[in-house]
Amino acid sequence: MSTSESRQKTRSMAVRWAPDELDEVQERAALAGATFAEFVRASALGKRVVGRDVRILINELRRLGGLQKHLAQRHGGRTGAWAKEYEELFRALHEAVRRSEKALVP
Repeated sequence: MSTSESRQKTRSMAVRWAPDELDEVQERAALAGATFAEFVRASALGKRVVGRDVRILINELRRLGGLQKHLAQRHGGRTGAWAKEYEELFRALHEAVRRSEKALVP
C-alpha cells in the first residue's frame, strides 16, 4: 500500500463478529490473497477482491502472452512453421487469464 493510501484511511470502526462469521471472513480473505481489512472494505463496497498474489499471477500470464505473440510474429505469424503451436499456446494463456479473472471473489 502506498503512503498516500495509508494517509487517506484515518478512520476506523470496531465490529463485533460471531466466531463462525469471523472465521469464515478471515478464510475468504486468505483465499483471495488479501488482508482482512482489504477484503472487508472491498466486499462492503461491492468491489472485486484482488489479492497481490492474484494480480501478480494475472500480470505474469499477460506478460507471457505478449512474449509469445512477439515470437509468433518473428517466426512467420499465422503462416510460419510454428503457427499452430503458437496459436494453441496463445489460446491457453488467454484462457488461463480469463479463468483467473473469473475466479476472483466478487
